[in-house]
Amino acid sequence: MAGVPTRRRPNTKTKLDYPTMSMDEIKSIPMDQIANVGCHVYCWTTNKYLRETFNVLESWNVNYHLTLVWTKHNGMTPNFAYKFATEFCLLGFYKKPMQKFLRCGKLNWISTNAPRKHSTKPKEFFDLVDEMSPGPKLEMFARQKRDNWTVFGNEV
Repeated sequence: MAGVPTRRRPNTKTKLDYPTMSMDEIKSIPMDQIANVGCHVYCWTTNKYLRETFNVLESWNVNYHLTLVWTKHNGMTPNFAYKFATEFCLLGFYKKPMQKFLRCGKLNWISTNAPRKHSTKPKEFFDLVDEMSPGPKLEMFARQKRDNWTVFGNEV
């Protein structure tokens, strides 16, 4: 609303501790060079970027399948309103047909309150992917090595 002063949380960072990419840079990732036809593609996003993330999947020729939700027992409270305590992982498959899942019946959400570095995804997510999706597996923008995964990122 015009004329209403906005307040900032006192601990809000103005710059992240790691480099980021623009949406156009993310959309231009050459999926045809890194993805097998039908492979499962998991793409993390937040409330702010949820709508745009569907456009990212479309630009990658990834067919949306479902949304996984990560519920946290802590979170941030922007604008002194609701606490943002969820992140979303859109699951799709690259081109067609989709590879079959390894099993069925798993819930599409993860709940954890284990402390972690900002933007680090929970171990439970990787365990879920290992249980549900066939390999080979690749984590882009990784922070650590994982057994049976190809990883790359600034912090590996």
